[in-house]
Amino acid sequence: MGLRKKIFLGCIVIASVLLLSSVMAMYELVVMRQNVTKLISANISSLNISNNLIEITDEYNFQLLRSMGDNIPADIPNIEEDSRFLDCLKDLLGNYSPIDDKVAVDSVRYAFAAYMHILDDATYVWVDNSSNKRKWYFEKLYPVYMKLREYIQDLNQVSQDALVKNYEELSNSFYRSIMPGVVAVCVGIIMVFLFYYFTNHYFISPMLSVIKGIQGFVLYRKSYTVEINSDDELKDLNDSIKQLVDANKKLLKQTKYES
Repeated sequence: MGLRKKIFLGCIVIASVLLLSSVMAMYELVVMRQNVTKLISANISSLNISNNLIEITDEYNFQLLRSMGDNIPADIPNIEEDSRFLDCLKDLLGNYSPIDDKVAVDSVRYAFAAYMHILDDATYVWVDNSSNKRKWYFEKLYPVYMKLREYIQDLNQVSQDALVKNYEELSNSFYRSIMPGVVAVCVGIIMVFLFYYFTNHYFISPMLSVIKGIQGFVLYRKSYTVEINSDDELKDLNDSIKQLVDANKKLLKQTKYES
């Protein structure tokens, strides 16, 4: 292999390693960003929806409490007209979420169904006096209402925990994504040292030997005994120098003999 090809091949190897590692780092970073961003967006959306569920639940409850006075009909929300709660549940189920989120959503849905089932009895209870209304509310509806709020808060907590987990995953993935770049730098440094070693071994050292051999012949008329064990331009150069030195020796002998 020619000397020029050896140097060119060394540069190609170093550039290929650095390019491959950079592509790997960029790919890992893009994939990580897409996946974690999707998860974090779903977690934030779940948190917002959970807060909306609490607000809607409190609104239903306060709406009924405002109608607890005498001779005021029960103000019960019409789920068919006001479907905000059920729409929020559908949005939660539509989000990409871990299994814990879906279990928590199912718990909220069942608790809401139980709450609405008991709330329907308010139409009949509200024909009674205020004392019986309050008794029915605190003994029947209020425990179910608090249970519903508890399930919604549990859902909110699950979303918060998932958000923290995904944030930590984002941090860890960031360091993992830059590892190919770090590896590329390390490999690049190693390749540079190897390239220096081979350049010194196959080019610089033979050239120094050739120079030393030529100086020995010119200054001290020593024999040119440099040997280069390679198959490139340096060997051709060394062979040419040998021929030139031998021709010069013959010329000197011939000149000396004639004189």
